[in-house]
Amino acid sequence: MNVDNLRLCSIIEGVEATIRVGGTEVRVIVPQKALEQICGATADASAWLLAAKRHEALLERMALARHTATGKPLVIVDGRR
Repeated sequence: MNVDNLRLCSIIEGVEATIRVGGTEVRVIVPQKALEQICGATADASAWLLAAKRHEALLERMALARHTATGKPLVIVDGRR
């Protein structure tokens, strides 16, 4: 995920970013629960951004795997396969 466009999500509690997969722009949402479970974030919104930045490579791999499996332009990284 590009940490330059990482931001708090306006739809659910969590963070979101946009990644490019080939020529496709994919919106990635990581809910608070996933940030806590995957990245060890606390319940504080500022911690979500820091945790997502620290675990950027892992979250991007998870988002890419989800996008590859579904082909959808919106993926939710929640730790499930």
